[in-house]
Amino acid sequence: MKIKHVARGLAVAIATLTALMATESVSKAFTVPTSDQYSSQLNGKLGLGYDTWLKFNGYINREAQFLSDAELSPLNLDDLTWATGVNDVEVFFVNEGAEYHNKILFSADNRNTTTTIFEDASSSNSIFPNGGPLALGQGVNLGGFAGRTSLSFLLQNPNGNIYGANTAQNIDGTQHITAYKSDGYLVLGFEDLDWGGDRDYNDVVIAVRGMVDAEENSADVPEPFSGAALLVLGMVSWVGLRRQKKA
Repeated sequence: MKIKHVARGLAVAIATLTALMATESVSKAFTVPTSDQYSSQLNGKLGLGYDTWLKFNGYINREAQFLSDAELSPLNLDDLTWATGVNDVEVFFVNEGAEYHNKILFSADNRNTTTTIFEDASSSNSIFPNGGPLALGQGVNLGGFAGRTSLSFLLQNPNGNIYGANTAQNIDGTQHITAYKSDGYLVLGFEDLDWGGDRDYNDVVIAVRGMVDAEENSADVPEPFSGAALLVLGMVSWVGLRRQKKA
């Protein structure tokens, strides 16, 4: 047991050190695109509006900024359960700060089966530009779901490990998602490293539309404290989103 804990601690330390070494160069490398540059990157693909993307991008946690368990706003799978189905669900790639080329998946049956949303959730224009295929803000329509529906969103790293909001199903027993609500979207920040890594929860950030009722939109997260500030995702209180849809 002691060997296991030592190995875990060493893995976390190495991951954190690597992230810290990359932080300065990464933060200098990313330039927020103008509206015209953003539209050019999307090139007609389904995507977030520029102002919406800009707002969500401003909430992303700083590279290697450690979030404790108390600072996380975890997503409970029970909060994404509908009694009689859910309308069209759209998922958008906001940004990513990871060296890995991660996959983003979803499951509608408690992870018994999974479907890929983004095969490679990375971009040549992202915080950590690594030649990925996506444009910032690019989206996918998952369609609608009939009957009782419980959706979960998952990250699979190159090690093959799949991580979601249910820590009991995560191989390391660690929380890998922090979440908040804004403008009718759920915005999810993922940590991709095994055992939590550097715990910055910005390795892939996605926004999900179609899962928040319009009347709840007023309960948005606050704006960043200044134009240069980056809001720590986990410091935002999570508002429960469980809904019993009317037939």
